[in-house]
Amino acid sequence: MTIIAYRDGIMAADTMSTSQELISCQCTKIKKNDMGLWGAAGNRSQCTKFLAWADAPSRDEWELMGLDDFVGLHIDNDGSMLYLDEGSGGFFSEGYGDFYAIGGGCEIAHGVFHMGGSAVDAVKAAAKHMASIGGTCESLSLDGDGTIERFKLEK
Repeated sequence: MTIIAYRDGIMAADTMSTSQELISCQCTKIKKNDMGLWGAAGNRSQCTKFLAWADAPSRDEWELMGLDDFVGLHIDNDGSMLYLDEGSGGFFSEGYGDFYAIGGGCEIAHGVFHMGGSAVDAVKAAAKHMASIGGTCESLSLDGDGTIERFKLEK
């Protein structure tokens, strides 16, 4: 599983990808484009399709039909959130509050947020307590140029 966390203009995620109980690879699960920040958690191939769809000129939501094993998070340039849960029949809904987390460990991340922690802090805490979260923590800034910052994750 994956953790994607957002707070105060920063989106962060782990890079570990698993298949069954095995670590299969390290991959980037967040991106920034002209529309804002994007993150995806779940089936790696479906997450990859979602992140590629985010760069498509039309962004027709029908193109995501049949992708039923991922959740996506979009933070628009104005800071508004959009949450996509295709596994629940497919819906877009507006997020709420100043922070949000999706994927495995999101409960841990929300605890960190309620204690005043950042998106990077939330990913680090989730990685420390969840076997399926790890690798490196990558973060992107809503105001930044798209350069990914990387932080070590410890178990």
